[in-house]
Amino acid sequence: QFDQETSLGDFTLIGAWKRSYGYSVTTATGFAYPAPFTGIHYAISGNDSSKQAELDFASRKFGNFSFVLGANYYQNRSAADPSNIIPNTPTSNFAITVFGGQTAKAYAFFGEATYELTDQLSIVGGLRYSSEKRGVIGSIVPGTVPAGEMYEWASRNFSNVDYKVSLRYEIAPDANVYFTHSTGFRSGNFDNFSIPFGQSPASCAALPGGCATPVSVEPEKLIAYEVGVKAEPTTWLRVNAALYAYKLKDIQILSFRDVCLTGNCPPDPTTPTGTLSNAASTSIYGAEIDVDIRVTDELRVQGSVSLLDATFSDYPNATWNVPAPGDLGLVQTPIMSANGKQVPRAPKATLSLSATYSKELPAGLFSLTANGYASERIYFDVGNVFSQPSYATLGLRASFSPSSFPGLTASVWGNNLTNNSVILSTFLNSNAALASYAPPRTYGATLSYKF
Repeated sequence: QFDQETSLGDFTLIGAWKRSYGYSVTTATGFAYPAPFTGIHYAISGNDSSKQAELDFASRKFGNFSFVLGANYYQNRSAADPSNIIPNTPTSNFAITVFGGQTAKAYAFFGEATYELTDQLSIVGGLRYSSEKRGVIGSIVPGTVPAGEMYEWASRNFSNVDYKVSLRYEIAPDANVYFTHSTGFRSGNFDNFSIPFGQSPASCAALPGGCATPVSVEPEKLIAYEVGVKAEPTTWLRVNAALYAYKLKDIQILSFRDVCLTGNCPPDPTTPTGTLSNAASTSIYGAEIDVDIRVTDELRVQGSVSLLDATFSDYPNATWNVPAPGDLGLVQTPIMSANGKQVPRAPKATLSLSATYSKELPAGLFSLTANGYASERIYFDVGNVFSQPSYATLGLRASFSPSSFPGLTASVWGNNLTNNSVILSTFLNSNAALASYAPPRTYGATLSYKF
């Protein structure tokens, strides 16, 4: 990061480069062909690289006027690398190998200006131009892992202009109310699993009619309204509250559908894969409040409540998985409307509460912290079939830092003391409804030293 102050304002230049390597293999059984193959094999090995840079200028105040200008650039390539497969990876046990990846090049120009109409009333306006080029690379091949090659299949350009208008009124020296209207943009993308099976761009070009182009989704658009208050009426109390309404269009939804990867289906069986598509639209209404109270010099209490109404308002072409007869896996529903269904991962209410008591003793600093969190039911699919029931968790931590040994802290702690089963993620396909869980009740002791 480079910072430079001038008489007109401050410049900030930030640059970053990252490259990471990793390896994972995922298998599933029961849907591959022909015998003796038993599953689909996803091989993802290393090669995620990104570059980014941003230049910002924040002006000083020119009378009642100030502004911020900026530009940024981002480039990313995240994909499997067939030349970097671990040699002892199982090969002949699997029917299909998937190499999939995404490329992205994005840049944006943005600005925001503030004008103080009066000592209490300010108006804020902003514009942002975004341009992104998305690409899909990879291959889906039968048989062994080393057969994979990376091909560039398709790319698309997406651009958008977003804006923001806000009014802010200072009702007291330490309190203001505001209204904001803004728009947002999430670029389109490609579905990796729609890469032609067992083909290359050259072989596709030689086929009569060619191959189907990899499936892409349209950009996701947001229109947002928010009204709220931010106040710190005393040295011991801070309150933030907001009401908001969002309209989302062309939401990008990942669902698992049975896709024909192998040629002729039937008689060849279909394969359940993740399919990216655009849901039509949804309306979201919510309210949030959070408070930070310094009850005494030793006791601090923080809490927040969120209420949310998020349902699909126009999703006529949805499909989802339901338990099959006899609970033998899952089956897909026919295409139907998901209107009125709750948006996945959007609980109607959440509550968090924490309290920390700290006491400076002759022997050192003692502190005790309690953290609680509660959530209404969370759905994981557009059909609202699979869900995490309402739950609450509690965590406690007691720490002591002896004054005779600066930098040393000893702690005992417990997490999820209510020992509730909490689902973190799901994988829903025609074989099963799979879930990953957060840790159960855990407790322990920590000794740390800072120097």
